[in-house]
Amino acid sequence: MTVEYEWCLEARARGENEDEDEILDLHHDKLPQLLKMMGEPNLEEGQFCELCLVRNKLDQSGSLIDRTWAYLEGGELPEFFEDAFNLEATKVPKQYHEELANAKKVNNPF
Repeated sequence: MTVEYEWCLEARARGENEDEDEILDLHHDKLPQLLKMMGEPNLEEGQFCELCLVRNKLDQSGSLIDRTWAYLEGGELPEFFEDAFNLEATKVPKQYHEELANAKKVNNPF
């Protein structure tokens, strides 16, 4: 089993409630580039960007067996990832909290 982490910036359209927001586009990149993109949004009315850290759990052949997300809250990572049912899952590693704090020193779109 292998676990991989990646930063993702989602462009979304607002729905009637949070559960109905539609993902329009995804960008996977290094954190500083995604923060720069957040600071220069090219969005239409009713659209917004949301940054998250994705945790992918892979089997021995490299196939995805589990995926969880840690969406930023107030510009900070939460303590835990959440699964597709919004239930707390694995703890977010400290190094990603530190990576975010360091990247925001250079470019803070929050």
